[in-house]
Amino acid sequence: EPTLASASTPSHAAAATTWLDTAPVHPARILLLAVLLAVGWRGWQLVESCRAELADFSAGGGRDGVAAARLQDVITYRVEQWWAASPRAIPLTLLATSCTAVLCGSWAFQAATDCRWEEAIFTSWLFVADPAAHASVEGGTAATMVGWVMTCLGLVIFGFIVSVTQDMMSSKVESLRFGNSRIIEHHHTVVLGYSEALRPLISQLALANESEGGGTVVVLSDKMSMEELMRVVEFQDGVDLRGTETVVRHGSPLQAESLLKVCAPTA
Repeated sequence: EPTLASASTPSHAAAATTWLDTAPVHPARILLLAVLLAVGWRGWQLVESCRAELADFSAGGGRDGVAAARLQDVITYRVEQWWAASPRAIPLTLLATSCTAVLCGSWAFQAATDCRWEEAIFTSWLFVADPAAHASVEGGTAATMVGWVMTCLGLVIFGFIVSVTQDMMSSKVESLRFGNSRIIEHHHTVVLGYSEALRPLISQLALANESEGGGTVVVLSDKMSMEELMRVVEFQDGVDLRGTETVVRHGSPLQAESLLKVCAPTA
């Protein structure tokens, strides 16, 4: 019968699920092992680099009292330099710490409850993300203790995440306030420096751009603060700029970096 044949034939999804469940080594575990080996190999290379740097430092006279250093000091110094130089360093560190905590918690929970590793890693993530998840855990005292420890780690990790996010947003707002970000414009007008004729000049440029539906006027100056310069170009006294926008950036017109910040080559 066609109905019996279709009922007795397993679907592709069911067959894939059955293969994943009965496979001697789960593909996810192979992938995880490969990632751990790659990370471990990279970490070993960095430690060896720090060890060689310490040897050079010691050979160059770093053995005396004040200049003495240990391998731990060199690693800490390099990590601090990485955090200070790269804006992605601290978020990557938090991500690595979170993943490590979840993995260690999954192995501990699996040992305490004898469940499948996939279920253990999801439960471990719930412990980290939800402070109340360990209250209803089943598996005895050992599983409850694992959940409690993971919940405490999750509170600490998410506290650091909130702190880092706040610092990143504060630094971005501060960068915008001080005019340090780069603009992306073309066919715009760049005004270098500041004088008393700046407002009349912007009004005349706005009148000239009216036929084209407006434009963008970028003012680059280091003669006054960003707040004062923005008050000059905002035209809050009712002057119609006819669709022209004004952008202010702080910097010296004599520096190539400041000129690139206002896209002077495309003006």
